[in-house]
Amino acid sequence: MQATKPVTSVPPSWWWIIIAGISALTDLINPVFVKLQAPNLIVSVQATLLDTVAVDITTMLGISSWEDGVILAELSVVYGQWSVDYGVVHKFLQGLGMHTHHMLDELDVDMTEKVLESVGKLGVGIVEGIVNIQAKRNK
Repeated sequence: MQATKPVTSVPPSWWWIIIAGISALTDLINPVFVKLQAPNLIVSVQATLLDTVAVDITTMLGISSWEDGVILAELSVVYGQWSVDYGVVHKFLQGLGMHTHHMLDELDVDMTEKVLESVGKLGVGIVEGIVNIQAKRNK
């Protein structure tokens, strides 16, 4: 069946790269959120699940903790106590498959930098948010 209205525009290639990064992070985070919704989950298990997903994301994206006085790479994203180098984000995105790899290679330098910054900000923001969650119990 043919569409009655032809497609005249599609999202730019950089958009698909960011969506691939979001998808990879979502695949890691969603199962944890499902587990956290269990009605009888004790607080220590909640804390362990949150710690585990934070570690998994930092490992996947190459995010690291930093302290004042530590020299960071010139091109890096910093949020809270977390930092990620653009080069590491680039490797993460290239590892998401050949399609993403080729689209990333086709971007100009400025757009590549914007994509790396966007994905890096997302990653460090998620980790910062997760480590600031404090599990509480109802009385």
